[in-house]
Amino acid sequence: MIFAVTGGVAMGKSEVNKKLLELIPNSEVFDADAVVSELLTRDNICRKIQKVFGDESIDESGLINRKFIREQVFDSVNQRAKLESILHPEVRTEYDKFICDSQYVLNDRILFAEIPLLYESKSDYKCDYTIVVATDRNTQYERLIERPTIDSSMASKIIDSQMNINEKIKLCDFMIWNSGNHKQLNKQIEFFTSWLKTKI
Repeated sequence: MIFAVTGGVAMGKSEVNKKLLELIPNSEVFDADAVVSELLTRDNICRKIQKVFGDESIDESGLINRKFIREQVFDSVNQRAKLESILHPEVRTEYDKFICDSQYVLNDRILFAEIPLLYESKSDYKCDYTIVVATDRNTQYERLIERPTIDSSMASKIIDSQMNINEKIKLCDFMIWNSGNHKQLNKQIEFFTSWLKTKI
């Protein structure tokens, strides 16, 4: 059984997945963000990005200048679309490989696929159910500016670049609201896993 876990930036998707792995035996996670980080170290991907965004997109070590790219893509819808056209097909390919490699165990295992841009990417990721991890904008903003490389202006741009969380909630099968404390979050996850254990 495959659950695609999505939601907005800084809403706690990874935290939810970590707890799900603790509570559900024989489960595993596909992390799209980790895949993107790995893709950005590949020479062929670096060259594609350099061709589109210019020499400034490559740092002195020959890898992606992430600060430059972040500024480019969150200042321009067109630039963001160009980057996504490079990365999204690659992420989808890696996801399909992961599913194929895991196929022999998926009958009795649970896969939680953390795909932040599940709806924005318009890609058809194979899954049985979708889970949206959500919170209010103020909480999301406060969490985001705590990150060392994100200032207030960039935080707003990143949030505004993503689909409104209310629209994602309308599309999902399950929603976990993460604006409270850990106890409140864990209670929701435990309720969900109680249901899930009746299905496996």
